[in-house]
Amino acid sequence: MSKTPRNVRLALALLLACAPCARGAFAQKRTAAPPPSKAAREAERSRRKAVAVLLEVAAGAKALEDASQRASVLTLAASALWGADEQAARSTFARAWEAAVESDEAEFKKEQEGGRDGDLPERFTGMREAVLAAAAQHDPRMADAWLGALAEWLARRRGEEAAAEEGGGGADIGPADEFTRDGQRLSLASTLADEGSYAEAARVAAPTIQGGVSGALVEFLLRLRMGAPEEADRLYLQLLASARARPDSTANDVLILSSYVLTPRLLAAVNADGSVGFRPIADAPAAQTSARTREVFFDSAAAILLRASPDSQAAGDTSALYFAIGRLLPYFEREGPRHAAALQAKLSSLAAQLGLERRAGLDSKMGTRDLSPQNPADPLRRLLEQADGAGDPKLRDEARLKVVVEAARKSLWERARRAAEEIADPETQHAARAAIDAFQVATARTAFNGDEGDLEKMEALARGADVPPALRAYGFVLAADLAARRGAHESAAALLEEAFAQAAQTERGTFARDAAALLTASAAARLDSPRAWDALAAAVAALNEDEKFDGAPIQFGLETRTEFGPGVADALDYALGQFDLEELFDAAAQKNFDRATAEARNLKSPAARAQALIWAARAELVKAERAPAYARPVR
Repeated sequence: MSKTPRNVRLALALLLACAPCARGAFAQKRTAAPPPSKAAREAERSRRKAVAVLLEVAAGAKALEDASQRASVLTLAASALWGADEQAARSTFARAWEAAVESDEAEFKKEQEGGRDGDLPERFTGMREAVLAAAAQHDPRMADAWLGALAEWLARRRGEEAAAEEGGGGADIGPADEFTRDGQRLSLASTLADEGSYAEAARVAAPTIQGGVSGALVEFLLRLRMGAPEEADRLYLQLLASARARPDSTANDVLILSSYVLTPRLLAAVNADGSVGFRPIADAPAAQTSARTREVFFDSAAAILLRASPDSQAAGDTSALYFAIGRLLPYFEREGPRHAAALQAKLSSLAAQLGLERRAGLDSKMGTRDLSPQNPADPLRRLLEQADGAGDPKLRDEARLKVVVEAARKSLWERARRAAEEIADPETQHAARAAIDAFQVATARTAFNGDEGDLEKMEALARGADVPPALRAYGFVLAADLAARRGAHESAAALLEEAFAQAAQTERGTFARDAAALLTASAAARLDSPRAWDALAAAVAALNEDEKFDGAPIQFGLETRTEFGPGVADALDYALGQFDLEELFDAAAQKNFDRATAEARNLKSPAARAQALIWAARAELVKAERAPAYARPVR
């Protein structure tokens, strides 16, 4: 007889009896769970295909001998991988950083051995900064160690002599110091803000607040405020609190802080010798800060200014305190009147300590709010003066040609035409008119927006302008876009055919042929042309004919195989520089990922092939909702 207790045996029996029921219940639960939808299955299939391509590209990057190309390819692959396979993305970023260090170090060493800039290490950080900017968009903490390594590298190469010069005193209203970690942080944060990654920019810049007030930090906050005012105000309020809590905060700190709320286009500070320094800030926002932010500024500024003891101030510090209170007092009287009487009393006390001459010099600059001239200078004045002063007719014509090119570059069409008519030499005059035509076609996208009659005007401009075939092809593509937007699909197809014909007339193996091929194939994919895949194959063939094409942006100013008239290369850069492998293979992959990647593999240049595969894979991940969609800026 079993010695197992009866209650245990009953429990086991009950458990065994219920087991089939339990298995059935669990089976019912499993079968009750809805299977993945067709859309979810397709998205996962797309993710896997795209990730496989990106991992293939990352693995193959080691075959790229040029370290800068290797770093670029790995950075692009890591960014594309992030939303689909974060672990692989992080390891790819690490490889990208190693390649970037190798590239920058090699360039710096080469320059030290025989170049002009061997004593300027800050000019040889480009690849590392590119990797940092890309990595920080995904995880600012990941980039932090690399940021410190870059700052240390710069500091070591700056040398002890330069480091000693750094401690020379004076207010810090200059731009970010690239040799310090905080300076590198602000440079990186500014790059992220320019790219629209405002939250990441704020996270990168936040630690610099512990370093104290600086013109570079306030300038960054002003730039951040243009795109993310709440983020900028939050950091600014933290900076105010830090400055108020520090017993060593100075009048110059208050002056620099005041620019954020009062004079966003101008930084001001008093130097150690008592002279006043100003630095303008380009493209600063004109919008008012919030009432709460301004209130906190006035309270913090008053606390710092009123606690400073004039008796303990050096001559320069006394001047700074006098200047700061005098400059800000009118603002206090309007917005912070509760502090005005105390500040006025302190200003009078300081005035008694300063000589009449020094006070006069400071008083004369207290009202400076902007360094911009009241009447902006004529942008063509210098060139016109050179033309008028040229005694030789040939030199005068050449000077007037420069006037024409500059006027056309700035879309001053009437002035460009008048200057062209004043040119006596027929050949020089022809070159001037060709420059006007080139810039008119290059900037036509902003001139014609689809209004009634614009299509006909654009088509007439493309046909009648005296421009190279690549630029004429651009004009026909713009006309095709206008026709498609109006629903005139037959006209759009015909105009696209004319663009193909012009592209075929460009010289093989040149940047013009490369750009024209990228332009027309991208347009064919975008306009859903029946010739889209043929155009893609033709573009790949054209790119393979150019031994210099490696996927880098096309720059006509660097073209040595074709001669362009004055200004024409600049116009070509403006119009066609936006068409590249990203534009082409993103559009192609949106139509059919497998066909796009098959064509990408036909590219002869390993670097170009890698880039094309990355852009195709990224487009597939966007379709699978594993990468954010974005719109490229169009000129």
